[in-house]
Amino acid sequence: MISRTLLLILLLGIFACTEQKEEKDLVVLELMDFNLAAQPEIGRWDERKNLILSVLQKEVLDIITLQGIDVEQMAFIEANLLNVYGLVYRSEEANPSKGMATPILYNKNKWELVKGKTIWLSEYPKQEGAKAYKDSVSRIYTWARLKKKNGTKEVVVYNTDMRGVSPMTRYLSTRQMVMESVDKGHRPLIMTGYFGVNLENKSMKYMLKNGFVNFKPVFPVNNYPPTFHQGQPERSEQLKWGDYIFVQPTVEILKSQRILYHQNEKYPSGHFPIYIKVKI
Repeated sequence: MISRTLLLILLLGIFACTEQKEEKDLVVLELMDFNLAAQPEIGRWDERKNLILSVLQKEVLDIITLQGIDVEQMAFIEANLLNVYGLVYRSEEANPSKGMATPILYNKNKWELVKGKTIWLSEYPKQEGAKAYKDSVSRIYTWARLKKKNGTKEVVVYNTDMRGVSPMTRYLSTRQMVMESVDKGHRPLIMTGYFGVNLENKSMKYMLKNGFVNFKPVFPVNNYPPTFHQGQPERSEQLKWGDYIFVQPTVEILKSQRILYHQNEKYPSGHFPIYIKVKI
């Protein structure tokens, strides 16, 4: 008969091996969310595109999510980054060659795309160009399920742009994304995008307190720095929030920051990018 002492030693050994395996299976992931929208005072696209490219090429990340970019502008990004990143995107209009998009770029040397799609924020989510719930505009989100190369770890990333929508459309759209994310199983979830409101808004409260999928912002709730600056970074604290990255509580946040990039006070966008380093 195995003594109690020997049995305890065996159980502790099994527990230690399991813990080591779980730690080994964890993956560190770096992601940047960048809203490229800008008012005329920031500059036209042709004046900003090389600055934008400088930000995107500064470091090779795992994932980049973008808003405020149309499909024609995306062709420039694609041509310059295609050697490193794979892409998932589609415009929000019925005509796929026109309109704005919410692209997800993933490092194709480290991740492979399992599945990805663009969905309309609408009562008819699969209808291309469908109008948003209570508005006469089309809005979308893009999602991608990614698998680590030479490993088993997967992550699901969402990206949206809710610019100019009504409060009811924002709430219904947020609920749609959260409910749809439940179907993604037990994979870690990261949700990025432009929501255009602060964390006290009804839609954001739904995001943070939903009983199906719990999310947390990458900055503390009471200290989430505004990202909208429109060329006046000294006033950004007085301006407004809007761009967010949300993760599930099981995702460990190792680092999060705004990227305050400019060249001779020329900014690539009216929004600061957000960078996160997490363990999934």
